[in-house]
Amino acid sequence: MNRIIAVLFLAVCSVLHSQWIQLGSNTSADLKSVFFINISTGYVSGASGTMLKTTNGGLNWVSQVTGISENINSVYFLTPQTGYACANNGKIIYTSTGGSSWLTAQSNVTDNLLSVSGNFCSGSEGTLLYTTNGGLNWVVASGGFFSTNYYGINSLSASIAIACGVNAIFQPLVARTTNGGVNWSYSTFYLNSNEGNLRDVIFLNSNNVLCVSNVWDGTGGISRSVNSGVNWTTQIFPSALNSIDMAGAFGFAAGHQGYVLKTIDSGLVWHQSQTGLNTIFRSADIIDELNAYICGDGGVIIKTTNGGVTLVQSITSDIPVIFSLSQNYPNPFNPSTTINFSIPSVETTRRVVSLKVYNISGSEIATLVNQQLTPGTYSATWDASNFPSGMYFYRLSSGGFTQTNKMVLIK
Repeated sequence: MNRIIAVLFLAVCSVLHSQWIQLGSNTSADLKSVFFINISTGYVSGASGTMLKTTNGGLNWVSQVTGISENINSVYFLTPQTGYACANNGKIIYTSTGGSSWLTAQSNVTDNLLSVSGNFCSGSEGTLLYTTNGGLNWVVASGGFFSTNYYGINSLSASIAIACGVNAIFQPLVARTTNGGVNWSYSTFYLNSNEGNLRDVIFLNSNNVLCVSNVWDGTGGISRSVNSGVNWTTQIFPSALNSIDMAGAFGFAAGHQGYVLKTIDSGLVWHQSQTGLNTIFRSADIIDELNAYICGDGGVIIKTTNGGVTLVQSITSDIPVIFSLSQNYPNPFNPSTTINFSIPSVETTRRVVSLKVYNISGSEIATLVNQQLTPGTYSATWDASNFPSGMYFYRLSSGGFTQTNKMVLIK
């Protein structure tokens, strides 16, 4: 009933609210990878052998016994019952029981294994592996290239895969196979003349491939190839990017400082999707055009059920003559409250507007608005379900205008 009420509220009211929900993971471990089999069942893996499973869309997460203590950097399932995960120190574990039990596979390497997809696995020191028996044993196709790291790998089929990373002289590096991992070809390129690390890669189809990257100066890149990874063009974005996933033309890229980008046209154009968080996101997984999950440092898992849309509507047809930030209501509140603010008409038709929430120590804990808005009066809702009782501050900034008010959460 509460879910129905919330949907109706958003449908009939003018609200500005990021549609990412932070889930309770019951862990503070840094989470490296998320993989969902369907809309309800999924896994996250991370530091110190962490493996969690949900069967109800992320409402509850149950810890899995993996038998290893190394960081589990990537998890992948072939079927609802059969999956495997790779970890530091050459560890690969597999399950044939839907995660009820995990066994150690034979990887034949001791390098850190960073990504797994289909029948392929990649890692540090140039390591590229493949399996022909469902992950029980792995064959070393390439390894021992000093300081060459493959951070991401993606399979298009049992024969075709592409890995991405960085070589010993800091060039973005791509490796490709078309014969099941037995042989690989290699190419390097720069991110618009910049050095950097390719962190994740995804096939759109046999010709079109997308990579995300950490550029050396702290920015992020999204690179596109239209010839199966031979040549690349790159767009640069403000924050480093670690993960990308696509469902048809729809996709997300996630990275540092809670930064998430969304595309609805196969990656030609990207727009920021506000998450309200400042964590480092490590992995994104998309179920369909509405449902997606992202995980990151500190045990953070977020979910969207409406494609990460931020709803922005004016609550009045009148154009304000001055900036204003109203007192939140209700106040005190539990667990959510509404904040109204006004943006006046100026010489430009759109202004960059920021509305952020801070705790009593002055640390930023949520971003409600960070985008261009036309003049008007708006309403934003802050859901503080995951925050403790206490005094908080919210600040509106646009151009030279800044105003801060306080509010009280009582649980």
